[in-house]
Amino acid sequence: MAAQRPSVDIIEGPIKSNLPSRIVFKASSQYDSMTSLGEIGAEKLLGRGDCLYKTNGMYAVERVMGAYVSDEEMYDVIDYVSNNNEKYFDHNNWAKIKASVSASENSQEERQNSGQSSAQPNGDNLANDPLYVKAIKTGYDYGGLSVSLLQRKLGVGYPRAAKIIDWLTDNGYITPNVIDKKHQMIMPLEEFEEKFGGES
Repeated sequence: MAAQRPSVDIIEGPIKSNLPSRIVFKASSQYDSMTSLGEIGAEKLLGRGDCLYKTNGMYAVERVMGAYVSDEEMYDVIDYVSNNNEKYFDHNNWAKIKASVSASENSQEERQNSGQSSAQPNGDNLANDPLYVKAIKTGYDYGGLSVSLLQRKLGVGYPRAAKIIDWLTDNGYITPNVIDKKHQMIMPLEEFEEKFGGES
């Protein structure tokens, strides 16, 4: 079983207890490392196959180098499997998926047009609102975000700080759950700097 985002609301206690063997690649923070592995360290890995391994009965993790698979190699494997095996494609399920995605997009558009988006920026114009960008940067600087932290660092009132937290949660920038009294950052710092140019 693989998890793209090691959040405590996804990797719950029963899952961790029934899957004692773990392989963790580079994590974006020590909290992600702690959630998925049970101890910190994965945030210091180099990437490209560098990982930490732990199985039932081991007292300490082992650092190993996993096999790096490039995108080109992955596409080659997919093409080979696709071309050399019989395909089963259910068009009914595909229609259901498309309908679900379309309904979700329509619902989001309705919320934006209802006036709610006028109080809070959407994903397209986030870079035009320096307060929201500064809020994200604050999360990296202080290892997470809370309403009180935003009040102090951004000089805003409780309602505005709470709205910023809600917006960042809804758009996947921070975790919905609180760890050590803070919402943890989901977007890697490198992606933030690439997207917003390291603005503060």
